[in-house]
Amino acid sequence: MYTWGMNRPSWLEAEGTFHCDLCDQEVPLSRQGPHLSVHTRQAQARYEYPKGPKKPHEWKVCPVCGETKLIPVKNQTCSRRCSRLGELNPAWLGDDALASSARFRAHYYFGEMPELCEDCGQEPPKHRHHIDENTYNNDPSNITFLCVKCHRRRHRHPRPACERCGRACPRPTAKFCSRECWRLQKGGQ
Repeated sequence: MYTWGMNRPSWLEAEGTFHCDLCDQEVPLSRQGPHLSVHTRQAQARYEYPKGPKKPHEWKVCPVCGETKLIPVKNQTCSRRCSRLGELNPAWLGDDALASSARFRAHYYFGEMPELCEDCGQEPPKHRHHIDENTYNNDPSNITFLCVKCHRRRHRHPRPACERCGRACPRPTAKFCSRECWRLQKGGQ
């Protein structure tokens, strides 16, 4: 009976070494075949195991942040944060959300502000303005970056003229500019 290591056959006793270019190691000629097969198995492996043998990972593009990362096979996104954003969140309401939530989305999607206001070009912008005034429409073509004054000016609706003297009324629903005009109108003068 033959035991490995004792009285090895002469054909296994290849002399010399060979240099493996893949791992930069000197390998005995008798181990050349098995050594190279390890490299081919590693090259053909579909998964990597950075966190232990039971958690296979593969290179994927995260559908939320768009980055190519080593992601666990069972996951779709690269992190817990990405898995809870937008439509992937189980509490996502879409257009049924509150207006404040829709405004927050605009802050999240368009976090970086330009240097100057897009209307006056003088002050740094602090507000994201929805052009069509629909806070749920966070399309980039619907957002402008405005300073406080320009944003206030955009939302100021034309005020009606006083029915008696013609001056501007203090509120959009008012009919008279002051109590005095209201009294004079009532009195008939």
